[in-house]
Amino acid sequence: MLTPIDVIDSAVKIGLGALISGIVTYQLAKASYQKERAQAKKSMIESVARQVARFDQQAARYWQVVINWLDATPVNEDMSADKQTEIKTLEDQVSDGFAELRDAGMMLRLHREPKSQELLTEYANSVKTYRIKSIAKREIGIEALRQYYDAFRQKRETFLVELCDAYERTPADN
Repeated sequence: MLTPIDVIDSAVKIGLGALISGIVTYQLAKASYQKERAQAKKSMIESVARQVARFDQQAARYWQVVINWLDATPVNEDMSADKQTEIKTLEDQVSDGFAELRDAGMMLRLHREPKSQELLTEYANSVKTYRIKSIAKREIGIEALRQYYDAFRQKRETFLVELCDAYERTPADN
């Protein structure tokens, strides 16, 4: 015969089992979610690093071509149409790279890395291009260009140090 105490005993056992099961399920789901978020953040940081590397290559190529042309051609020599086309193409690539860096900056902001985003914005804003006519007329001094090139490369290094720190702050996969 079933007594009220047996019923209560069974109810308590079932209730405790369900409670324990619920707590364990919640903890496992929470740990899984945190692991997925950490992996997504690490993937995002790796993607940002690749975007910055591509942009940096484009900007460096632009600056090297401009500096080399200014350095290697006589002052009275006009810029050829081919060189103007090459510089314009490189300028367009740098311009397209800005859009990628804006996207990368927003991803950093979304993943709560405001310092990295700020340094990325400073780096991107430090890279500029000049009108072909200004280059052809040699309105820009070659030493000033070299110093400018070095300055934006330094901003890139500052950003990359912070990005590495953000990567290290992200919990490791367990």
